[in-house]
Amino acid sequence: MLTVYSIPGAWGLPSLSPFCTKLIYWLDLAQVEYELKAGDMRRSPSGKVPYVDLDGEIVADTHVIIPLLTQRLGRGLLDDIPPAPRAVAHAALRVAEDSLYWAVVHTRWARDDGWAHLRPEVEKLLPKVVSRALIHVIRRRALRQLHQVGISRLPEEEVFSRAERDLDALVGLLGQRPFIAGDEVTVYDAAACAVLASILLPTFPSPLKELTLKRPELGAWVDRLEALRRR
Repeated sequence: MLTVYSIPGAWGLPSLSPFCTKLIYWLDLAQVEYELKAGDMRRSPSGKVPYVDLDGEIVADTHVIIPLLTQRLGRGLLDDIPPAPRAVAHAALRVAEDSLYWAVVHTRWARDDGWAHLRPEVEKLLPKVVSRALIHVIRRRALRQLHQVGISRLPEEEVFSRAERDLDALVGLLGQRPFIAGDEVTVYDAAACAVLASILLPTFPSPLKELTLKRPELGAWVDRLEALRRR
């Protein structure tokens, strides 16, 4: 049994982390059996989640975990994608994970309205005796990371202007296809839809969610993936 160490979910998401959600989506779509446990960053080789215990070997980072499991299992939504569709799919993954993701982080951690919804979920993950002290440390760490990548140095209207361009890019890359590389779901769909679901599934409003809802193709893409995952 594969053990996956993750952050628990909320708001209908498998995990609060888009990268953990990506791995869970992929495992469900590839029909891989696994057990979910709460992650401990101190055990992770990268200091982040998700990570997995694979026959006693601790492996972190979805870009390492998924190809490794694909190789060992002989299946995994990575096979037989021609070069041109693979290039489109890879571009969509990068737009979602390397750019749009940071608008999600900004929405949840930097905006006070987003933090008001996120904070209770984070507090549930902390020991009660230290949660009040730790919660501020954790938020400061997230804000520091946003500063390091440059997002928090921008005016907020520019943060969402860039996010809007990312959303338009995903719409253009998807085109009329049901999935990013064609008719069949792939790991690239799991990656992009994990970020999109992290915007769309939370019930509370946000400027980022409003921008995404204006592009119904993206919500329909997530719905198709969710339908396959839950079969």
